[in-house]
Amino acid sequence: MIIGSRADLFTKMKGSMDELRIWNDARTITEINDNMNKELSGTEAGLVGYYRFNEGSPNADNTALNSIEDLSATANHGTPTNFAKSVTPSNWTIGSTINFLDSDNDGIGDPCDN
Repeated sequence: MIIGSRADLFTKMKGSMDELRIWNDARTITEINDNMNKELSGTEAGLVGYYRFNEGSPNADNTALNSIEDLSATANHGTPTNFAKSVTPSNWTIGSTINFLDSDNDGIGDPCDN
């Protein structure tokens, strides 16, 4: 599986990703909302891939980093490819708090919020 690129391998993702979760079933809106702003334990039912991307240090030499840990029970560890692991800034960045507008107080940042 390739994350961050189209199937043609030429069109790369422009953006950041803090974490990746892979499930073996479709998540309900309630399940998504209950878990979207928190780290998981890795033992949740249906979770078959869970990557927090916490291995590297931002703006540091990460050349020794050769795998990304899968925290789910399947333990399908990944390999960082095309990462700038020894430059500043590196591909590893400091995370930030997720903030979203929720003017209708339903717990979801959506088009109903203005």
